[in-house]
Amino acid sequence: MNVYSRACRRFYRKEKAVKDYSWKESYNLGVPIIDRAHKKVFSVIQKMVNLLDEEDFLKHQHACIEGMKYVSSHMETHFQEEEEYMRSVDYANYEIHKRQHDRARYELFPALEADVARSGFDKESIRRLLGIGIGWLTAHMNEDLAIVGRGVNYQIYKDIPNQVAFIEKLSEVVIRVAEGTFQEKVRLLDENYRGQDFGDSISFECLYRSADGKQSLRMIVILEKRFVMFSTGMLFGEAFKEMNEMVVSASEEMTQMLFAQISSQFRNEENAMKLIRNQKIGTEIVREYLEKKPPAYGLLFGTDYGYFAMCAYYT
Repeated sequence: MNVYSRACRRFYRKEKAVKDYSWKESYNLGVPIIDRAHKKVFSVIQKMVNLLDEEDFLKHQHACIEGMKYVSSHMETHFQEEEEYMRSVDYANYEIHKRQHDRARYELFPALEADVARSGFDKESIRRLLGIGIGWLTAHMNEDLAIVGRGVNYQIYKDIPNQVAFIEKLSEVVIRVAEGTFQEKVRLLDENYRGQDFGDSISFECLYRSADGKQSLRMIVILEKRFVMFSTGMLFGEAFKEMNEMVVSASEEMTQMLFAQISSQFRNEENAMKLIRNQKIGTEIVREYLEKKPPAYGLLFGTDYGYFAMCAYYT
């Protein structure tokens, strides 16, 4: 939709005065039309976050609905502008980037909006939408930076001679992508991680299947909660004291985007893996996986604010 409704216009006039905590100068591409669009979306989301924190949420519920309409309308226009710019500079990874746009415009955000509508626009459903929205946007900004030669440096790795070489390349890619996603310095601590406890954590699973259905890849990421609280707090511009729905949703979406960016650099065009399921899983399920069978590879990474691990299972 390219024409804003009157409600969306009213909401945008209101949001101009809101201080934008979540935008960082490091997100600037140096392409004015794209940078302005990114700032607008971040600002609207920040206003909606502020409204959720108000004691009388029902009083501000309508403004949140207007904000959702605005973001939906504005993002479609922005996707078109960004895709036009990528074509104008012959961006090499245009198709990869456009697939992320198409997932957002045709699958992710329509499904989230439908869930919010079914819930009667309650606070928790809006909180989840905002968490996933800002998680997606923040991770996607890393890919946007690649358009101008920064951020994720796409290099397709094929015919890697052995497992040691693969782990080395994979670690390099994970560090590069994770630093862009989480905005934190990341270092590899253990390339043979097998589930050793590193504190209170939250886990997510991404299940992929090959196009011919013959192979599946189960990726599990384990995030220390203090790392999650810090990294998402940096995104939202506030210190979180609990793992609420918004924090969990943002982490879940950033994890899925992180896997997508990593896997795109090890892809097999003839039989590409497709995401089948992305979900939060309990600690007991993770422990069961790790105790039953060692992962094909397990990597433990550290930051100044906590740890995260990635494990892979092929079937």
